[in-house]
Amino acid sequence: GVDFQVADLGCSDCKLLKQLKFHREIELLVGVDINGDVIKKKMHGLAPLATNYLQPTCDQLCVELYQGSVTQRDARLRGFHLVTCIEIIEHLTPADLDH
Repeated sequence: GVDFQVADLGCSDCKLLKQLKFHREIELLVGVDINGDVIKKKMHGLAPLATNYLQPTCDQLCVELYQGSVTQRDARLRGFHLVTCIEIIEHLTPADLDH
């Protein structure tokens, strides 16, 4: 099957990423947020669980977190199968929306 690459723009507290990390079809999971301090504080919830070591699978999930803005192109996100932008519009300025 296809191994999916999924990015969550505006990942903030990493809630969606924490849910998606259990889907075996996902090979690469990327979170991007403008506030690097927030994602540093919340990234611990994305670490492997003890059970991942007790019952290893062939599937390898890679999780990456980037500081960045949804309003700027990022070449690292090219070719992703799914990109989410949940609850970010209220954080954008009119100039951002025109961009």
